[in-house]
Formats: sequence, C-alpha cells, structure tokens
Amino acid sequence: YDMVVGRTNKYEKYTFFQGVRSKVFNFLFKRVLFGIRVKDVNALKVFRMDKTPIQSLRSLQFGIDIELVNFFTRAGCSIKEHIITIQKRQKGESKVNFINTLHTIYELLKIRLT
Repeated sequence: YDMVVGRTNKYEKYTFFQGVRSKVFNFLFKRVLFGIRVKDVNALKVFRMDKTPIQSLRSLQFGIDIELVNFFTRAGCSIKEHIITIQKRQKGESKVNFINTLHTIYELLKIRLT
C-alpha cells in the first residue's frame, strides 16, 4: 500500500462540543468538499515518501491530514485502513479549539478552491 491510515475502533467520550465539531467537520470537509472515504483522516498515517509531494503541501497545521489523504486519493494511490485504539491523553492538552478550527477551515477552503 502507498498509505496506511489508522481507523479508530474506540473513542474516549467526547464533550458535546467535540462530538458536534467532529461530525460536522468530517461530513462537510472530508466527504463533501474532498470526497474522501477514509474514516479517520486525523489518526495515525504511514506513507511512502517517494509518493509524497512535500514541496507542494500548503497546510501548516491541522489541515495537513486531509491534504495528505486527499493527495493520495486523487493520485490513485492505494490506501489501507488499519484498526487502532486511541487512548486517553496522559499529559498536556489538546491544541484543537475554536480559533484553530476556523484556521483549519480557511486552509482547507484555500486548498480546495485553488
């Protein structure tokens, strides 16, 4: 395979906001805007560097996940999903917040529209 993407089989409980944000983001950006069929674009990814357009990647933050999977999908590369289990964070805090979400939406719209 050219890319293997982790597919989570179990989530820790989301807060209400996290659950809504995840569902909306996945539907609008992953399915509608990019047509990506991979379940978890934000999970672990392993991919062939010789197939990766490092120079042409434009996303600087969270949008990189969708940009990479989108590139491999559009290039006709083989993508395999592999089941993984995500564990609850032991240290630190999530960097995902409302401002970062808006920035990611802006990045993805720029990528899709150019």
